[in-house]
Amino acid sequence: MIEMLREERLLLICADPNLATRGFLTDRAADLMHEGVDWRLFFKKAFLNGIFAQAYENGGSVMEARGVAPNPGFEAMKPLYLEAMVKNMKIRQEGGRAARALQEHGIRFTPMKGYLLKSLYYPQHITREFDDIDLLLPDGQEAQKAREILASKGFGLFPGGVDAYHFKMVKRSHGLETAIELH
Repeated sequence: MIEMLREERLLLICADPNLATRGFLTDRAADLMHEGVDWRLFFKKAFLNGIFAQAYENGGSVMEARGVAPNPGFEAMKPLYLEAMVKNMKIRQEGGRAARALQEHGIRFTPMKGYLLKSLYYPQHITREFDDIDLLLPDGQEAQKAREILASKGFGLFPGGVDAYHFKMVKRSHGLETAIELH
């Protein structure tokens, strides 16, 4: 058996998209919380694995469902959670505008990973965090047209955002940035 820290075991449980329907896992998570959790370590590992928001939401649901008293270490993460949700909303808003602009100009693209695929394939109750939007374009001509259209919508080339495989463009507004990578 693999030795895991309590925080790692709890993180695995909180990463389960169907945690709410699995009573035995909810009970196990509550047991781990009662034993004591280093919330700083828990959330650090959640950040590193890209599941901070989901872990925060599922951890809160376990506490509520099983009567675990909220811990100050857990509660201290609420501002970071809210910040992540605002960032997701901004990416969704700007990404949707950018995708519509590309479609209106007849640019063909395929969403790769991230926000667009989440909205198509992940259950709606799962919160995922996103840093950017990745679009696969069929060729260099389409990529050049896409860059021009995105530039007209306020996106600029990200410093160092060009390599042999993609262009990274970013738009800053209201203190947040939305990045689109064209592959």
